[in-house]
Amino acid sequence: MKIILSTITFIFLTIGLSLAQIKIKPLRVGDTITDVAIKQMLFYKTPTARISDFKGKLLVLDFWATYCIPCIQELPRFDSLQRQFNDKIQVLPVTFQKKEVIVPFIKRLPSLKNLNLPIAVSDTILGELFPHISVPHDIIIDQRGIVKAIVNSRSINMESIQSILNGENTKMISKGTDNLNFDVEEPFFLDSIGRKILLTYQMIARHYNGLSQTRSSRRRHDGQLSDYRVMGTNMMLLNMYRVALMKRLASSGEIPNNRINLMVKDLQRFYPPDSLNPDGKLIWEKKNTYCYDFIIPDSSGIDVYSLFKENLDRYFHTKSKLDTKLVDCFIIKNIDSTKYLSKSKNLVNDLGKELWSFRNDSFYDIFRRLTPKLNYNIVDETNFNGRADLEIRPVFNDPESLKADLNRQGLDLVKEKRELQFITIEDQ
Repeated sequence: MKIILSTITFIFLTIGLSLAQIKIKPLRVGDTITDVAIKQMLFYKTPTARISDFKGKLLVLDFWATYCIPCIQELPRFDSLQRQFNDKIQVLPVTFQKKEVIVPFIKRLPSLKNLNLPIAVSDTILGELFPHISVPHDIIIDQRGIVKAIVNSRSINMESIQSILNGENTKMISKGTDNLNFDVEEPFFLDSIGRKILLTYQMIARHYNGLSQTRSSRRRHDGQLSDYRVMGTNMMLLNMYRVALMKRLASSGEIPNNRINLMVKDLQRFYPPDSLNPDGKLIWEKKNTYCYDFIIPDSSGIDVYSLFKENLDRYFHTKSKLDTKLVDCFIIKNIDSTKYLSKSKNLVNDLGKELWSFRNDSFYDIFRRLTPKLNYNIVDETNFNGRADLEIRPVFNDPESLKADLNRQGLDLVKEKRELQFITIEDQ
């Protein structure tokens, strides 16, 4: 009997190990999804689910995370689409994060308090079926279980959903498959031999499908060699000039659009027109964003940012410069820090239509999000380096509205003159 039990135990262990070793094949457009189990569900009729539970409905898998502000802003819109199409579709937000993170997060945000969508948490299986390196990442699966589109969430709207429900060919712009093998730690587009013999490297390339927007700069050490690297993937041209001219990334402050003077014929090279719909903006990004990689050895004595600027001016036929001017500003000053000192444990940014709510955030990040919306200059002179809770009404063109909001929360807004940096870019 003991021998039989041992044999059975061995068989089950072997089967378990074999199943664990099975590599899940990622799905593409046109593939049929299998009836996989979703092991942890929130706000659903049962604590678990299967893909077959949604058979006969158009299924939208919305991969998201609490640290992704565009993802959070999309959830109320997806909820509205769900209510509009009712039982014809099922929007299912999916996250790798645990229940203990998601439930309090949903409860804290005013814009999500009426959310009526089930959420898959602690996910591994769906993420393996549809691998990605950035969110939002959205999958549309038709009523028969066929993958119809892999897109950015911005492409999903009433028209695109109705088109698929009608059996029409979707014209949504495909996000494509994220390039999981691209190593941003290595010089871009070089083979292993090139990387071994590399001494210096300068590269600007077009948009590369499958990569998210990212940028970094750092000093590198390899044995006796030392160099400095500035890199970015799928970046807007305007942001590339910001990096090159300011000789730093956003951690030290970033010049907002209202302090950039574009004296160029083709403004669309620098930022997309406001009139573009979500698909139009994705098309624009594929045509007008770039990758760059500059690696300069310390021994050369060359400033990598100056070299970056020279390459931008040469390739894009521009003349760019950074000036300092004395101008009118609105200065943020401290009155009573006890009123805005954060009492929250978790970082929350809820940019709603009627109220922007920040919890446990830095002044730098709060005002960095606010500044691009304003038609006047603000300067933070509080010297506050802690974490803050602030609520600001998005009345962007009225400094008196911002002043009233700040006054209620221990801050003031005073008009004074300051020297600020401005960027000018003109055609050659």
